[in-house]
Amino acid sequence: MYHLDHEANKVMAMVIIQSITKNNTCISTFDKVAVLFELIKGLIMDLDGTTLDDVDEEDFNEEQNCVARLIRMLHNDEPEEMFKITIIMFILIRQLQGQDGNIVGEEAPTTPKTIF
Repeated sequence: MYHLDHEANKVMAMVIIQSITKNNTCISTFDKVAVLFELIKGLIMDLDGTTLDDVDEEDFNEEQNCVARLIRMLHNDEPEEMFKITIIMFILIRQLQGQDGNIVGEEAPTTPKTIF
């Protein structure tokens, strides 16, 4: 999908998500989540420098609803694996938004106390 322009990338991402939801495909490992988010990153972040004034609100809402439907397809019966899926999803989204991916924060190390 690297060779596609921004609009074609968005269309392909929408087709991938629609196929996953139509077939009720469960995304059950964090490795699959990482690959999937790489494929749909055009729906999560602005790749072509479009400003908010240039965005069609109806298209934007449809794209975000597709991403939300995809997130609902992330599931694993094992709590530890589901936790990994959730964490990798948050990290990937923060990285795509230009943040460092640290979901706890820079000022505190990760400990049970900082999480809860």
